[in-house]
Amino acid sequence: MTANIANADRFVHYTPNNSTGPFPVPFPVFDPTGADLEVTLNGQVVTSGWSFTGTLEPGFYGAPNTWVNGSISFDAPISGSLYIEGNRAPRRPAEAQFAEGRGIPARDHNTEYNTLTAICREIWQRLKRTVRVPLGEAGVTLPPLSARAGKYLGFDGAGNPVPLQPNQVNTPDLSDGAVTDPKVFDPPSPSHPDAVRASKLSFLQAGTDAVYRTVQDKLRERVSVKDFGVTSSGDQYIRYQNACNELSSLGGGTLVIPHDVNSVIDGILNIPDNVVLEYEGGLVGHIDPKNILNRQGKIILPSGARITLNNGSGLRGLVIIRDGISFTSSSAQVAAWATNGDAVVINNLTTDAFVEDCGIFGFAQAIRSAVGATNVSRTRLRRLQIDCVSGVLLEYAYDIPYVEEVHCWPFCSVGAPGEPSGAHLLRAGTAFYFGAVNDWMKVLNCFNYGYFCGFRIKGGGNITLISCGSDYVPDQISDGSIGFLIDGQSTETTLIACQAAARHVGFYVNTTSPHGTVSMQGCSSWECDDAHILLEKGRALIQGHRARGGNSNGVLVYAGFEKAVIVGNDFKELNVGIYQQSSTTKVYEKLNTYTNVATRKANLYKATVAVADPLPLDGESESFEITGTGGFGNINNPQDYTGKTLVLKFTDTVTVHSGGNMKLKDNTNFVAGADDILVLYSDGSFFYEVSRSTN
Repeated sequence: MTANIANADRFVHYTPNNSTGPFPVPFPVFDPTGADLEVTLNGQVVTSGWSFTGTLEPGFYGAPNTWVNGSISFDAPISGSLYIEGNRAPRRPAEAQFAEGRGIPARDHNTEYNTLTAICREIWQRLKRTVRVPLGEAGVTLPPLSARAGKYLGFDGAGNPVPLQPNQVNTPDLSDGAVTDPKVFDPPSPSHPDAVRASKLSFLQAGTDAVYRTVQDKLRERVSVKDFGVTSSGDQYIRYQNACNELSSLGGGTLVIPHDVNSVIDGILNIPDNVVLEYEGGLVGHIDPKNILNRQGKIILPSGARITLNNGSGLRGLVIIRDGISFTSSSAQVAAWATNGDAVVINNLTTDAFVEDCGIFGFAQAIRSAVGATNVSRTRLRRLQIDCVSGVLLEYAYDIPYVEEVHCWPFCSVGAPGEPSGAHLLRAGTAFYFGAVNDWMKVLNCFNYGYFCGFRIKGGGNITLISCGSDYVPDQISDGSIGFLIDGQSTETTLIACQAAARHVGFYVNTTSPHGTVSMQGCSSWECDDAHILLEKGRALIQGHRARGGNSNGVLVYAGFEKAVIVGNDFKELNVGIYQQSSTTKVYEKLNTYTNVATRKANLYKATVAVADPLPLDGESESFEITGTGGFGNINNPQDYTGKTLVLKFTDTVTVHSGGNMKLKDNTNFVAGADDILVLYSDGSFFYEVSRSTN
């Protein structure tokens, strides 16, 4: 015979996936029914639903004897972990009885040895899986069933097994005396029948006054998306939404995305109140455009998918990309983003939503308040890195929203092959748009590069931008781009230490509100093509501005502008410091620095007043041209000029009388002629002559 018993365990392991077999049995068996086999599927012994077939090797006299090249097949497909093990119960069937008086051929003799060897081999391989005492120790005997049922197994001082009640268990590694439930895995999980329940085990933090908690309670402090079956394969929208909803039902919490999970979410993922979606790896940190697609923990949103936020909900540490984008995007590819929709939307009537430490790439709009929203209060956007057609759009943002350290930059194109004039670095939209009503908004340390409009405030109220910058592609400087645009019904807008560079217009004011003045304090601009500051409509206070480079105007004032106060600015590198389209526009300038008188200013405002008594000054200007003939001995509202010096230049013969609230030198009248000048000082009650000049 050819069959023999190999020097190997008599079992084989398979991992079927929806298969019925056949599954080969690579060792001889001695029963055609499969009675010599034990079949285990996913840890459970299976005694039916399968069958055995094999090739018979008969004994010397032709009696059934040994089956080789066998296999088993299942009636229905199976999946999981399958073990087939030899498990012959010692027995001697009738055909193994030798007849009296006949010889014993070697084949039959070897068959019996094979049978015995197989049994011994199977006993040996099972012994290796048993619990044994060390060599030299006597064996132990378990307590009887009646004594050990429903108990834990422990050992007494002599090392003998004893049954223990649950409240007697005091092994620190298991429960430290806190287990009181009958079974730590009762009821068992259908999919994990041997799993220990975290709700049955206790946890004790180190330190004074620490209290016992269940391990389940401890683990549920932060919940992983993996707890709800999220993987990196296929659409995970339903699993994410279920996880968020479950946290919401518990009052909120943090849903963690482990560092080894990349998730496709093909739907509108609504983050409920007080639920936070957070990447386990922490901050986005430095974005390397060449490697961003290899970063773990990404959220990938196919077309039409987005994330919506509600009260107290937020995103932290995520990289969110539109499916299919490239990080070597050409200008044509970037233009196609215009149809890619929104990444993150803040729902209407939402308070305290936030997005922190995230990167958002490849969308038409990175973050916005919902279309038609009337109130999104206390929004917080912090430490973001964005490359989309447009960046942040907030409207009707009340109650001191904050936008801090948001960086809008062409991350997706900087590694692409260069295009003429840097066209691949341009973004056609607006990096930061704050519209309608925005209440006490603070925008701090934000920056953008390549966006057609850097910052736009349209209709906002009490918005302050501090240390924000807007840069552009130098070769595109003449395309009409704007660094900072304040327009519409904007009121009380303040820019502090902001900078615009390589723009067609650096700062553009075009407001229609009857209230408020745009205040620019300590800002700067360089290499702007048309104007560093353009004033079309409204009012402005410009103080401490530094402008350099370019052949443009420092401040270009349109005829329809109401009033500008321009004080203490540096225009010495410009061809024209201040240019007015109309000399009737109220522009008050002083203490500014220019290269020379010729480049100082053009067509500047002159306050012109016709002779009358009292002389009707406007309370703002400090230099006046007095027209007509006649005389006066009083000037109205001297308190408006307290501590100030006035310069009056005359165009014709006028007599200034020393009397009323006029105190002239030697108490004598001054008869002024054309181009004569009188300088006065006010103490709030009277005007005193400082000097006079006659021609």
